[in-house]
Amino acid sequence: MTWQPPQGGGPGQPGQGYGQPQGPGQGYGQGYGQGQGSGPAGGGGRGSSSGGGGCGKLVGFGIGGLIIVGVLGFLGYKFLWDRFFNTPVDLSDAKVSDVKLGVHSDRKGICPRERVQLWVRAKVKIEGKSKKMRTWEGEAGEADKRDKLDFEAFDFESNLGSIDGSGWFTPERDLFASADKTFTFEVSLAKDPEKNASIKLPPDYGCIDSAGGEGQAGHRGQLGRAGRNGSHGGNGQHGSAGGGGPNITAYVTFVKSKFFDKLIAVRVTGGAKDVVLVPAGGPLTLYARGGGGGKGGPGGRGGTGRNRSNGRGDRGGDGGHGGDGAQGGPGGNLKIVIDKRFPELEKLVRGDVAGGRAGDGGKGGNAGSGGSGKPRGQRGQRGRGGRSGTAGRPGSLTVELGEVKEQFAKLGGGVVML
Repeated sequence: MTWQPPQGGGPGQPGQGYGQPQGPGQGYGQGYGQGQGSGPAGGGGRGSSSGGGGCGKLVGFGIGGLIIVGVLGFLGYKFLWDRFFNTPVDLSDAKVSDVKLGVHSDRKGICPRERVQLWVRAKVKIEGKSKKMRTWEGEAGEADKRDKLDFEAFDFESNLGSIDGSGWFTPERDLFASADKTFTFEVSLAKDPEKNASIKLPPDYGCIDSAGGEGQAGHRGQLGRAGRNGSHGGNGQHGSAGGGGPNITAYVTFVKSKFFDKLIAVRVTGGAKDVVLVPAGGPLTLYARGGGGGKGGPGGRGGTGRNRSNGRGDRGGDGGHGGDGAQGGPGGNLKIVIDKRFPELEKLVRGDVAGGRAGDGGKGGNAGSGGSGKPRGQRGQRGRGGRSGTAGRPGSLTVELGEVKEQFAKLGGGVVML
């Protein structure tokens, strides 16, 4: 856009054309000059505009507009990427053969306390070209699915757990439900069930190295209210204290199962209840920890300063102070009873009765901007961060040899004491 000399109208008619910028602003200010025509028809009215003010508005709008456009652009890109580009192979017109099934895991079997993802591999022929392909790996919203097989193209079944639409298998949590069984997985091509595969895997307990309970975690403090019209932001609330650790008695012995000649078995009783199997070599941690202290709430943002009638901008409000973090709960009371026939177990087992972690202090609220008058108001101050809490005191731990036979008399799944 270039400056055009004003064109005068008739007597008393406004001049037409763009006003030439005046002052330091480089831009077209308000656009059309508000020149007033004077003199006879065809006389020249003069246009005028405030270039500096126009430039300020243009820059302010430009920065805000760029931020909005950037955010919308990213969201749009993500949508278009997921919808049109990050898409798996379409098998509707493909010929599929040599279907294989497996699990993304370094273990020799399935650990009942661990979620794992299946994979499917197949030979795919599309438009006369054959290629071995595999299902995508990872969480659905993060995985690269390009040139990969889609889990939705297959039907899955398992005897001891559930499989979701992304191929993730969640085993049945009860260890004794699978202690004498193999985990069976079956897959078939949805459009042609004759194209299928299956695998069987034994139980594995390598993912289990601890058992016990801990106190309830403290709650985070609420966010301070935001300031308005130059007022200060509200302070964040303090976090709440963590709960005390439970009172637990844990019994430990050696057992055997259909697939293992020797395992460590633990029964947890009292404030937490569980029965677990652990590889015979350990190590094993039994715990009765305190709950973590709640984090302090963030301070509220200071309010933007007002614009006075005389054009001056008021000072922005200060950000609210962050709430203090809370104290962690005290550790619980843990008693470990080891089968007196196997005193060597004491070297494989450790107890943990630590107090709960201290809660972090909340962040101070952001300072409020000064009013946008002339001169512009002073910016407020950022709020002070909250103080961290303190860790909870440790609980008590006792370890002794004793009789544990009654605790392991009826385990199920063919598991028996040594």
